[in-house]
Amino acid sequence: MPLLSALEKFLYYTYAIEDGKVVENFKIVKFEDFLISPHDFLKDLCDYIGLDFDTRIVPGPNQKSSVYCQMKSRWYPAKADANNKYIQQLTKDEIVIIKSECDDLIKQFGYDIV
Repeated sequence: MPLLSALEKFLYYTYAIEDGKVVENFKIVKFEDFLISPHDFLKDLCDYIGLDFDTRIVPGPNQKSSVYCQMKSRWYPAKADANNKYIQQLTKDEIVIIKSECDDLIKQFGYDIV
């Protein structure tokens, strides 16, 4: 992903977080939380939005992949380190730019960029 595109997306997240301070029924979710504990994440999300939780929506070993996922290997098992290869490809200059532009959000969400 081009660096500018990534920074633009991060700025959109900043605007969304600010909007969430004044909007009812706003919940911040992190994809990494889903990867770490899909069952708990999806149960919590269903509870929050008022849906019945069904374990069939949780990726599992004997389950066909989701109709939304073309590759079974992306469905199960969930890979908590899915973004590591992209982070490792960042140049030192890109890391400096990301930290200078996004440091507040990086800290708020508990991320670490080398």
